[in-house]
Amino acid sequence: MNGLTAAGFERKRLTDIKTEIETALKVVFGQGIDVTPQSGFGQIIGIFSEAISDQWENQETVYNSQYPTTAQGNQLSNV
Repeated sequence: MNGLTAAGFERKRLTDIKTEIETALKVVFGQGIDVTPQSGFGQIIGIFSEAISDQWENQETVYNSQYPTTAQGNQLSNV
């Protein structure tokens, strides 16, 4: 499980995001679609998964900014 858990914040990784998007596209368009990085679907998967991964990283940074041991820069000064 990703997100805020009893153990803290667990970020969803880029490879997991790509796999989820590939699986969803195959459900909609069929198992035979080409999801290699060079294909049209592969390019779309790459673009969207990078954007989603960036958001997960930002959420992790916000979570970590609350604690002196993981905050950095201005966040650390504010804590």
